[in-house]
Amino acid sequence: MSEFGQSMYGSMISLKGEINQEKCEKLTESIIKSIGMEKAYEPAIYNFPLNGKGGKGFTYIQPITESFIAWDVWEDHKGAYLIICSCKDYRLANVIQILRRENIEMESLNNHEMKI
Repeated sequence: MSEFGQSMYGSMISLKGEINQEKCEKLTESIIKSIGMEKAYEPAIYNFPLNGKGGKGFTYIQPITESFIAWDVWEDHKGAYLIICSCKDYRLANVIQILRRENIEMESLNNHEMKI
C-alpha cells in the first residue's frame, strides 16, 4: 500500500437527467457514505451564468477528507459531469449503483489512477 497522497484515484462520469442543487447534495451525501469517506467543510456552490458568461447551471464542490467530489451541472443540456478525486481507493460500483437507483443515465465514464 502506498503512502497516503502518493496516488490519486479519479472518476469522471457524464450524466443525463435533471439534477437540481437539492438532488446534487443528496446524491453527494449518499456517494460519500457508500465509498466510506467523510465530508470536510461545507460545500461550495457557484451558479451560472456569471456576468452573462457561461451556460445555465451550477458547479457544486464538496471537499472530503480524502480530496473532493464535484458536480458541473448544465440545466441547458439536462445533464451533468460528476468528478470524484480521492487519495484513497474506492469502489466505483457503489457510485454507479446510487446513480442507477436515482434513475440517472450515465453517458460515459473515465476512471484513472495517477501517481506522484
